[in-house]
Amino acid sequence: MIRTLFFQPLGPALLLALGGLLLWFLSWLVWRAAVTRRTLGLARFRIPLALLTVAAAAFLWLRIGATPAAQSLSWKWQPLTVAGAVIQWRADPWNWFAVLLILVLTAAVLLLTDHDAPVTPAGGSAERTLWLGAAAAVFVCSANLITLASCWLILDAVLTLRLHPARQSEPAGRAWALLTMSTPLLLLILIMAGEGGISEPLIGGRFARSLLPWLWLLGLIRVGVYPLQFWITSPGKISNAAQTAVHLLGATAGIWLLARVQALAGLSLTRQPEWAALGAFALLGTAIAAWTAEDDQWRWRWIAVNRACIVMLAAYVSGEPGPGAFAWSLAAFGLGAGLLAVAQMGQGGWRWRLPALLGALVLWGLPGTVGFLARSALIFPTELAIAPGLFVVLLVGEILLVAALWESVRRAGTSDAEEEEAPATPPPARSYGILVRLAAATLLLAAPAIIWGLFPQRLAVLGGFALPDGATTLAQVIATARRSVWIGLVISGLGGAALGIWRTQIFGQVRGWQQGLGVIVGLEWLYRLVVGGLRVVGGGLQYFATLGEGEGYLGWLALAGLVLWVLLRG
Repeated sequence: MIRTLFFQPLGPALLLALGGLLLWFLSWLVWRAAVTRRTLGLARFRIPLALLTVAAAAFLWLRIGATPAAQSLSWKWQPLTVAGAVIQWRADPWNWFAVLLILVLTAAVLLLTDHDAPVTPAGGSAERTLWLGAAAAVFVCSANLITLASCWLILDAVLTLRLHPARQSEPAGRAWALLTMSTPLLLLILIMAGEGGISEPLIGGRFARSLLPWLWLLGLIRVGVYPLQFWITSPGKISNAAQTAVHLLGATAGIWLLARVQALAGLSLTRQPEWAALGAFALLGTAIAAWTAEDDQWRWRWIAVNRACIVMLAAYVSGEPGPGAFAWSLAAFGLGAGLLAVAQMGQGGWRWRLPALLGALVLWGLPGTVGFLARSALIFPTELAIAPGLFVVLLVGEILLVAALWESVRRAGTSDAEEEEAPATPPPARSYGILVRLAAATLLLAAPAIIWGLFPQRLAVLGGFALPDGATTLAQVIATARRSVWIGLVISGLGGAALGIWRTQIFGQVRGWQQGLGVIVGLEWLYRLVVGGLRVVGGGLQYFATLGEGEGYLGWLALAGLVLWVLLRG
């Protein structure tokens, strides 16, 4: 019974969900018993218990990956009024790699979560992180369209729940509002697919060509690429752990979906000059926003959005559609941005800058890290007439990004962000505990970033794809790298370091210009303009509706009576 329940693609997600329920029940017990020394001691075991749950889920996932019979789960969904469909999940190599990365990121987020956070009957951050990891794992194991749509709604709800909507309205409220606006798009896709198309598999399925661009747009919304990033760049202070969980786990699920859609559509969908131009200017805009940001939390957000935008260029330059075009960008984004987030939990000093330095090198693309292979997307597009201009845009964007990474490393461990889960000045014993968690999180994220960078064929085997240009080792990858990769790496490194060193001199006399530029490229003004326009339209519709059915109905009755009187009098 237990083997049947857990030994299938949803087994790890089920384990995470049950672990979250256990933590929630423990929180409720602690709250009911009031705050005593014994209950506080019990609460300290919440994070270790959550980490143990993730470790058990990872072990189970490894066992499932080695057992072909456990790599599929399906059942027949048969409603009363319409034709049914098969709800199905699979554990193929791409899904297996995505779930493994989700489990690593979930464990890292738990290590960033404070075990001394206040306990409420609504639960704490640890259980919500487990539920988010479970929802993301369920989503990336979807095997057909109807399963994908169902899991999309679940992931939306849990992403919003992780932002603690009861504590503050702005981040959770905007995220929920904007994510639910994608639901009509999801419904349109299901209608276009029809009763037969909703059961089509995401691997080798026959979808209408008109449907795949909408699925691609849906994936871009989930990733939060520029300028669709509003649901993850909402104003308001949130904890380091919550920010990391929502940005990285949500985007990981979105990049997984983009790889599936490109594999279905082929290169014809993404091999368009518009994607190259949009990707280049998205990298430039987010790099400017990251470079001009003074707040550490906002700088991290824009750096994460910047690295997520690489997927548009990766899709354009890829020679083979599918996971091979996205795996390196996904790994570099998740592990590199995670390392930068780890550094924000420190209190200054060189030891707190180590994870930030490692994360910066991964995101920059140092050879020997997984980020170097992600740089294959940042090349000179020789087949485009506007290639020189686009490459210059890419270089400027990369220089500004390195300058932002330089500032992140310099300020690592001295964040001025007000976190919901950590006091500003912890005692010495607590500092030692933070140091232990820092070391564990750094090791957890840095190990795969370096191992997959030194031995790229291992990641290729996990994801079920071949290395570019037929390479099998890092030496061959370096030898076959295009000249534009090295040009971009060197120029961005030197130029970004120079901007980082001279940041004070550059921004010292032009503080207003710096803030204004950040506001422009942040596009918050565009969001408020659109919202204001929608409010005006909504107010107008409400006014006319009121005239017809609300307080104005007496006027309409009087007008109808007058017309009737005129007609009867001839």
